[in-house]
Amino acid sequence: AALVKRTDAAMLPIEIQRLALWDDREFRRYVRKATVVRLREGGRGPREFFNPRAALVFDRGALSPEHAAAMVEQSFERGVIGDGLRVAGPIRVDGARWGGLYLSAADPAREVRTYDPVRLLGDVAVIAALATVVSLAALYLFLARNVVRPLEDLGGVAAAFAAGDVSRRVRTLDRGDEIGRTLAAVNGMLELVQDYRANLERRVAEQLDVISRKNRELALAQRLAATGTLAAGVAHEINNPLAGMLNAVGRLKRAASDDARREKYLALLEENIERIGAIVRRLLDLSPRRAEAGPVDLGDLARSTLELVRFRAEKQGVALDLDVRPTPVVLGDRHELSQALLNLVINALDACPKGARVSVRVGEEDGAAALDVVDDGPGMSPDVQARAFDLFFTTKEAGKGTGLGLAAVHHAVTASGGAVRLESEPGRGTAVRIRLPAAGGLAR
Repeated sequence: AALVKRTDAAMLPIEIQRLALWDDREFRRYVRKATVVRLREGGRGPREFFNPRAALVFDRGALSPEHAAAMVEQSFERGVIGDGLRVAGPIRVDGARWGGLYLSAADPAREVRTYDPVRLLGDVAVIAALATVVSLAALYLFLARNVVRPLEDLGGVAAAFAAGDVSRRVRTLDRGDEIGRTLAAVNGMLELVQDYRANLERRVAEQLDVISRKNRELALAQRLAATGTLAAGVAHEINNPLAGMLNAVGRLKRAASDDARREKYLALLEENIERIGAIVRRLLDLSPRRAEAGPVDLGDLARSTLELVRFRAEKQGVALDLDVRPTPVVLGDRHELSQALLNLVINALDACPKGARVSVRVGEEDGAAALDVVDDGPGMSPDVQARAFDLFFTTKEAGKGTGLGLAAVHHAVTASGGAVRLESEPGRGTAVRIRLPAAGGLAR
């Protein structure tokens, strides 16, 4: 009341806020919250609320303005009044209603209450557990963002790198710790690898172009060398019978009246002419031409071909065996395949001494038609095997071989889509194995 009497009404809220009462220990012991209510003109309803101290401020959500104004209005009639733990008192200025004090008193039972030690420990444990959960959650979020996710990203980039994709990059973090520096170093390494790879691919492409050009040059050189070898072989093979023919012609001129000698030299001329014709025909067999492909029964082909050389084998004293098993039908030129088999059998007979054996086996192997010519002759050395399919290469005596047989065999087999394999050891015979793709169906 003394404060009100000596204070202007406009300055009253400031003076109330400055009261030492609010810091009094006894007052704060019994008061939890407090506010000063200024009523509207006429003393009805709240106009403003003044909070005396921050520690005593009512939360807006916990303060009911209507209830506070109503209790202050009642206090003008009844003096200081209470409503449970809430208390209100009037403030008059010059005898007129100005407002009042509204506060929430402390709970005496709460003030004097003591905690049971067991309950206190339980409360502390709950609080500690909650703090631990919150800490672990914060730690997990930190590790997930700063460690786990970068490592997962790094693993994905590493998997892409292992699959050959060097274009992916790790998402770096804007920080200078060990993980940030590591991720930046990985990206730098990937940049270098990508640059090296692009440079390597470019250089490989350049070298492949160089190799391709060198291969074309080498193939041309090989063709020229083969042409020279072919020309030399043809000249050698034809020169021998031509020399014999020229000699026979000269003798015919000198012995024109001798009928017996004339017949002898004419026979010699005929033999050499046939020999030259055979050489030319074999060369034509090696030249590219349109094959007359059709279904071929290798078993039937082998039977008919061996009949052509059986008399020769008996005359040489060499056994000739034929083993025909169910065989897939192949697609090829019957004449060329027959000539190939005939060349192989004649070569085997020429290589075998009296009492040896030549075996021809026809069957099936891994779905392909198999044709094998095996002899127990002297065999071949590795050097001879390496050149066996070369043109005009022969180990026979001069005049007994042209060196075109195995080359013709290779040409006939590959033209039918097959392959030829030569197996031989000195003193253990020779085997020539032909494999041809099946055309469908099974011959008997």
